[in-house]
Amino acid sequence: LEVFEQVLKAVPDAELYTYGVGGLHQATADLVIKKGLSESVKINGYTSDIASVHQQACCAVLCSNQEGHPLSAIEAMAFGTPLVSFATKYGPRDILAGQPAGLLVDAGDKDALAAALIRLLQDSELQTQLQRGAKACAQRYSSSCIAQAWQQWLQASYGLPVLNEE
Repeated sequence: LEVFEQVLKAVPDAELYTYGVGGLHQATADLVIKKGLSESVKINGYTSDIASVHQQACCAVLCSNQEGHPLSAIEAMAFGTPLVSFATKYGPRDILAGQPAGLLVDAGDKDALAAALIRLLQDSELQTQLQRGAKACAQRYSSSCIAQAWQQWLQASYGLPVLNEE
C-alpha cells in the first residue's frame, strides 16, 4: 500500500485490485480503510475467473521479499499481463531475465517499484509492448515446451531416441 500511495500521487485514477485469501486478508482490508484508500484499492477474495481479471489489468505486481518460482506470475503473463516486480532471487528475476515481459526493480526498493508502476501506467506503448512480450515469455512454460526440454535432456543424458511429435 505504501508503494501504491506513491503511484496515486502521480496517477490519481489508478486502481489496485488484490485477489486471494489468507492470514493477511482482513488486516490488509482494514489498513486500506484506515489509510482512506477504499476508492482506489479493492481487496477481493478468491476468484475462479482469472481470465477476466487479467483482461482488465494493465500489469501484475509482485512485491514480496522472496519468491520461489511464482506460478501467479507465469499465469498473468500467459494472459498477456506484464509483470512489475522486485528482482528477487530465483523468482521474477529469473522468469523475466532477458525477456521484454515486465519491469524489474532492485529488491526492496519501494520508490523504484512505484516509479516502474507509474511509468507503465502512463505509457500505453510500453504496456502494449510488454503485453506481447508477456505472452511470449509465458509460452516458455507451456506443457509442450517443458515436455520438449525434458525429452532433449533425456536424449542428451541417456541417448534415448527422439519421440514422434504426432
